[in-house]
Parts: sequence; C-alpha cells; structure tokens
Amino acid sequence: MKRLFLAALCLAAAVLQPGYVRADEPELEELVVHGEQPGPGLWEFRQGDHHLWVLATVVPLPRDLTWRSQQLERVLAQSQQVIAPAAVDVNIGFFKGLTLLPLALRMSSLPDKQRLADVLPPAVYARWSVLRQRYAPRDDDLETRRPLFAAADLYDKALGRAGLERRTDVWKQVRSLAKAQKLTVREPKIALTVEDPKALLREFVNTPPASDIPCFESLLTRVESQLPLMQQRSLAWAKGDIAALKQLQLDDSQSACLNVVTGTPRLAAQYEAALRRWNQEWLLAAEGALLRNSSSVAVLPLRELFNPGGLAAQLRARGYEMIEPESR
Repeated sequence: MKRLFLAALCLAAAVLQPGYVRADEPELEELVVHGEQPGPGLWEFRQGDHHLWVLATVVPLPRDLTWRSQQLERVLAQSQQVIAPAAVDVNIGFFKGLTLLPLALRMSSLPDKQRLADVLPPAVYARWSVLRQRYAPRDDDLETRRPLFAAADLYDKALGRAGLERRTDVWKQVRSLAKAQKLTVREPKIALTVEDPKALLREFVNTPPASDIPCFESLLTRVESQLPLMQQRSLAWAKGDIAALKQLQLDDSQSACLNVVTGTPRLAAQYEAALRRWNQEWLLAAEGALLRNSSSVAVLPLRELFNPGGLAAQLRARGYEMIEPESR
C-alpha cells in the first residue's frame, strides 16, 4: 500500500530539451559490464584530524554490474560510524492502509475506460506510440494507464533494453559491510504522518490525467535522447572515472513528476517540509560524525556532491574542507 501511495513521488524524471526518435533509428546497443568494478573513489570532508568519507551513487547503473570498492573496505576498517542517505518514512497505519487499497489501485488507471490517445495531445501521443512499439510492443495495457504511470513503466523497460536498472543496492552493500564490522549505522528518517490519506488519494485520483503531461513528456524525452548518456554515466561510475562523471551530469530533478502529486496545497506543504528536514537531518548526522569520530562513512546521491546548493556545498560553507577523489 505504501509503495502504491508513493509511486509517483519516486519517479526520476528530467526536464530536458525535446528530442525525437525516428522509426528507422538504429537500435541502442545493450550495455554489458564485465568483471568486478571498483566504483568511484570517496570524497573526503575533514576538519582537523576528523574525516567523513562519502560514497556518491547514481541511478541507473549497469544491470549486471558487480561492484567492490577496496578503498571503501579499507576506510570502513578504520571508521566508527556509517550514515545512510536520509529517507522519508510515510506513516498511514497498516489497517488503514488496507482499507485504502481499492482506491490506491485506481491511482494508476485512466477513468471511464479512456486510453492515452484520448487524453494526450496528438503530437505527444505520436512520440509515445513510436517508443512503445520499440520498447513495449506487447504491453497494450499501458494504453489504459494514467500518463504518469505509463511513462514510468516504459522508462523502466527502456532502461532494461539499454542494460540499465534503477538499482538501489549500493547502500545495502555498504550497510552489510558496516554491520559485518559491527559499526554504528545511522539511518536518518523523516517521519511523515498522513492524517487523511483517503482524501489525498481521492484528490490525486480526481486530478485530470492531462495534468500528468509535463511529467509524461519529460520521461519520453529521457527515453528518446538520454539513454546513451545514462549508459556512459553508469559506466563512468562503475570504473571510477570522476572526470567523466563531471562531464556527464544529468538533471536528476523530479520536479515535473513531483508536481503532479504535490499539486494540492496540503501535500505540497508536507513535501516541502519533508525536503527541508531531509537536508537538516543529514547535515546533523554528518556534523555529529565529524565531531565525535576520527573516521566516518556516508552515502549520498552524486548530485549532492556536484550541485552548487547540494549537501557538499553546505558542508563546505560550514567550514569543512572537501577533497575530491582522483579519476581511476
């Protein structure tokens, strides 16, 4: 139930310049990564002789990637604490969630037996049709889903054809290594209590499907023109090529899709508050680790290291020195 409720919040869509796929365009070659890969080196934040080492993550990654960082293992052996990326924990109650299941299942479907051709502008539907025939020719059920969810499913299928996957197992591997060494693991969580989840679900279900179109188009654009760039970036991450990662930055913002589900004032306010607390909780954990421990490890999305207003910039503004890893 919680997964359904948050599905739209988890879509990673970029707002990029439009691109178009021709029917005769050559098929994208699947990315295959052979052998064990080291991943990127660790960013270092320090004050005096206290160090915080940060492993940056990207999504998607090569589907068949086998990752092992010997540098990370050495640093963990000398560390006292590991910090996870902050997470939002939505509390709606188990039994209440069960009563909302029928309404939640309606979230992803178009109302009144409509199809995408009925709710999308002709030019947008034409782009969709070309991509669906390429990446999901047998999935006619996508035509009856809300644009938000249809595009997200197509995006995942396109990633699979490119040899990519929205993998989230890097943190799980780091946590497993930390627990094996009996390190303290801090997982900052933002508790978000939804007082009236039924009203929020109903508001979303009753939102016109046309409001999904900006998100829908942003995901189409990513499939049309950004798959090769995502392949290059994921390979640069696997091989630890920091210089290439800097050149291959993607707009990982979720704004086009988040705006669809945070369009109501109540949910928008809750989301903005959770985002502010996300930053505060992680910075609090990072500064606490730098104060108490000689060595700590943290995991963060790569955008937080490169973005001018990201968490790395905020740590530097508080007086901590940052040392970037070298390209392998």
